[in-house]
Formats: sequence, structure tokens, C-alpha cells
Amino acid sequence: MHKYYPDFIAEVKTKTGDIKTFLIEVKPYKQTKPPVIKKRKTKTYEMNMRTYAINEAKWKAARKLCNDNQWEFTILTENELFKGKQLK
Repeated sequence: MHKYYPDFIAEVKTKTGDIKTFLIEVKPYKQTKPPVIKKRKTKTYEMNMRTYAINEAKWKAARKLCNDNQWEFTILTENELFKGKQLK
């Protein structure tokens, strides 16, 4: 059993005056997709696969928590955070 701490929990007031809760996870884009299998399975591939599997388990639990509480789960990557901006 592992403890999971999301990066952010945000409450936003909607136009109707309701409060909507978001559970937000921030990750590098490459950690949100399974690693590509090469001809040889290297230690880097194995490490990336382990990281991806751990993230998937966390996100499954986060989605269940959000569904149970009528929250919304969102994963943000550099693609969303820096849209239209160039990284140096």
C-alpha cells in the first residue's frame, strides 16, 4: 500500500455559483504514455515502464476517488502548461 498525494486540489466557482472540485496531477508528457519497446529491453526501458505502471495505478485510484465525490481528475503536462510558449 502506498500513499498518494496529488499535486493540486482546486475548487472553482462556476457561473451558476456551484463549486466544482478538481484533483490535478502534473507530470512530464513522456510519463503519461507507455514507453516504446525497442529491439532490446534496456534498464532505462524497464525503469520507464515501472514509472508508467506506478502512475497508472495512482491515476486509477485518483479517478475512483473523483468519481465517488463528483470531482474531476485532470493530468497536466508541459503541453498544456506551456501551450504556445517555447521552452528553453
